Amino acid sequence: YGERVFGITGGSEPERVDKAIEKTEEFYRSLGLTTRLSEENIGNETIETIAKRFNDRGVAFGENQNVTGDVAREILLACS
Repeated sequence: YGERVFGITGGSEPERVDKAIEKTEEFYRSLGLTTRLSEENIGNETIETIAKRFNDRGVAFGENQNVTGDVAREILLACS
């Protein structure tokens, strides 16, 4: 979507992906929205609770059913 929405065409694929993420964050912030869990006072304790619930229930989510509690923790920590 980076090319269609933001006109991003230069650079390698990883560079274009990073630029699209950057532009998306800028867009959300221009609307006055937060983009980090910490900005909503969601910290490590909550993230650990979520990961534990995934693991306790023995569920995996996602298109490939590969998002376990451990993966969810990594994703959420990256967003904090």
